[in-house]
Amino acid sequence: MHAESLEVIAGISIVGGVVYLLRMIFNFIIKMRGNGKASSGSPAANKALSAEDHERLMDVVNELENVDWKLLEAQQRDLWNWHNERDEDGVPRWYVRKSLEESIKSQGDITTELTKAVDRLAGNTANQTEMISRLIDVLTHTRS
Repeated sequence: MHAESLEVIAGISIVGGVVYLLRMIFNFIIKMRGNGKASSGSPAANKALSAEDHERLMDVVNELENVDWKLLEAQQRDLWNWHNERDEDGVPRWYVRKSLEESIKSQGDITTELTKAVDRLAGNTANQTEMISRLIDVLTHTRS
């Protein structure tokens, strides 16, 4: 099954590349037909290419020739391998379980509440320290 899956991924990569190439070619042809018209009013399909159009066509051809199909296939394999990796429970590693997400959110909420409680305790401690200082002042003044 593993080898079959890789073959499918490689096939998808090739089909994707071909679709990309065809899209580029058709976009170029559509631009060409939209840019000029022959004197009879028919599309300029039979018209000789201008130097600018020839240059654009050659740019498209060069781009197609420079596509690294092996690299594209290798990237597709890496992506497939990455998505196929699973943890000890059989769950894909890239998948975050809803329960884990909820636990992390709950821990954040608890931490926020704990911080508020510590702040209140610090405030209470400051109040208690002030009250004890006043009490000491009162007790020491009454003795003198």
